Amino acid sequence: MSNQETKLCKHCKTEIPAAAKVCPNCRKKQGGIFKWIIIAVIALIVIGVAAGGGDDDKGTAKQVSNTNTAESTVAANDVSTIAQAETVVEETETKDKYYVGDTWENKYVLVSYDECGEYVSDNQFIQPKDGNKYIYAKFTFENIGKSDTTVGSWDFDCYADGFACDATYVGEDSGFSQTLSVGRKINGSVYFEVPKDATEIEFEYSPNFLTSEKIVFVYSE
Repeated sequence: MSNQETKLCKHCKTEIPAAAKVCPNCRKKQGGIFKWIIIAVIALIVIGVAAGGGDDDKGTAKQVSNTNTAESTVAANDVSTIAQAETVVEETETKDKYYVGDTWENKYVLVSYDECGEYVSDNQFIQPKDGNKYIYAKFTFENIGKSDTTVGSWDFDCYADGFACDATYVGEDSGFSQTLSVGRKINGSVYFEVPKDATEIEFEYSPNFLTSEKIVFVYSE
């Protein structure tokens, strides 16, 4: 993993992992070879039609010319349709919020949102306040960068109906902190105390304390 291949984003020219489908910097889809295969096939059809017209008479040649024009128009329309389709895909894959089963990544770390739910303590001395409950969210972190990176539960905040909630350390895997070497992974959970009647609960992840970037993971039961 230390020799992980990279490439340049075709949009913002930022260096990104070679396998990345979406640029973590500009959130633009990198696109594959499917578009170019279609364009190549269309080009071969047009060339074949043009070459086949050499053995016909003048009337046929004129008809072939008209056919070539039509084929070129179709090809141009197909290329335009492909470009529009890619734009739609890019807009779809650029997310504002992430749910259980989703992944998010930048050039340093890949975060998988594994699960979430209510946490019930069997310890009578570890119980939420009246009207509140404990919740948790479990994540997997993988270092996909080129140097060590540190992850920890302090990178997360929680908001219930827009109000900040208190972190708690009731779970055995809470309060995690780890410096990951390249290619290494860690599972970690965050725990918060929230109102039982909250209708919208979100976890905010700050991947870099030097920036204001926030990644929102939505809580659901």
